[in-house]
Amino acid sequence: MTDCATNRMHFETEAALTVEAAFDGGRITSDGGLLWLSEADEELGLCEAISECVPE
Repeated sequence: MTDCATNRMHFETEAALTVEAAFDGGRITSDGGLLWLSEADEELGLCEAISECVPE
């Protein structure tokens, strides 16, 4: 089981601005969205369509 942070983190800066980190983003991956891209490819057949245009 994964322990997830739910509290917000505040960072102090020298500038007059607020920097805050929140961990309530829902389903987020650390792989840069590659799982989403894979799901989109499976549904749309993007790689299959592209592979037909690329000679071996």
